[in-house]
Amino acid sequence: MSRPHVATIKEMAKFHTDSRYLEHLHKISQDGDNDDPQSGDFGLGYDCPVVEGIYDYATAVGGATLTAPQCLLDKRGEVAIDWSGGWHHPYHPVVGTGDLCGTGLGKGTSLWMTQGWVKVNLWMTQGWLGVDPMAGDPMCSFNMTPVRRAQCLQHALCHVLSCCVSVLSFHPVSLCWSY
Repeated sequence: MSRPHVATIKEMAKFHTDSRYLEHLHKISQDGDNDDPQSGDFGLGYDCPVVEGIYDYATAVGGATLTAPQCLLDKRGEVAIDWSGGWHHPYHPVVGTGDLCGTGLGKGTSLWMTQGWVKVNLWMTQGWLGVDPMAGDPMCSFNMTPVRRAQCLQHALCHVLSCCVSVLSFHPVSLCWSY
C-alpha cells in the first residue's frame, strides 16, 4: 500500500496543455460556483459534475494516477491499483485514452488487446478497469457480471510482468475485485 502524493499544478499541466482548464477548476473550487457557464467549455456538467473541493480532489486523483505507475517503476509491486484513476476523461493526444486509431504524442501506439500482446514485448501496461460494462452500473453498456470482468483482468495480468489498473466507480469495482 502506497500513499499517493498530491499532484502539483506543474505536474498536471504536463497532461492538460490548456492551462485555462486547471485555472477554471481552481476558480470554481474557491468560488463554490456550480453554475459557472464556462464549466461546459471544459466538459464539466452532466457526467462530470462540479462538486465542492473539485480542485483538491483533482490534485489528489492526479497524484494517485502518477504514484501508481511510479510504484511499478520502483519495483514496489507487480500490480498497482489506482482506485480513482478512471476519473480522467479521454485526452486524445495521449496514447490509449480515447482515440482508437491514434498514436498519441511521442513513443507508443494504441493497440487492441489481442494485437498488442503479439506485437509488443510489454514489461508494464496500464489498463482502465472501467465498470461501465458491468450489470448494475448506471451506464449499463454490456451487463457483464463481476466474474466475467475479473476474467478479463486475469487474462491481461497473465501476459505482462507489471500492471497498473485504474478504476472509475467504487461500488461495482469493489464487487469485481472481491471476486
